[in-house]
Amino acid sequence: MDELDSAIVHHLQADGRLSNRALAEKLGIAPSTCLERTRLPHKRGIIQGYRAEVSLRALNRSVQAMVFTQVRPLRRDVVAAPLPQRPELRPQT
Repeated sequence: MDELDSAIVHHLQADGRLSNRALAEKLGIAPSTCLERTRLPHKRGIIQGYRAEVSLRALNRSVQAMVFTQVRPLRRDVVAAPLPQRPELRPQT
């Protein structure tokens, strides 16, 4: 990875929604060069994807967690029965 590759990764980490044209302008390179050089970190597994950051406060949630449990088959109904009464919980079977 050279300095240009590092700069591309840096800018995409800061704003993964940058258009190719905007990224090229920030880097001072041609859009065609930027597009080709942006594809390389994806192919090499350096950039593995993009994600959305969600404001839990805007969703009126203070904590978000995924909890996985294993329950003996004969006890599943005892554990799962109270879950529908809790609207903040979304059980998966």
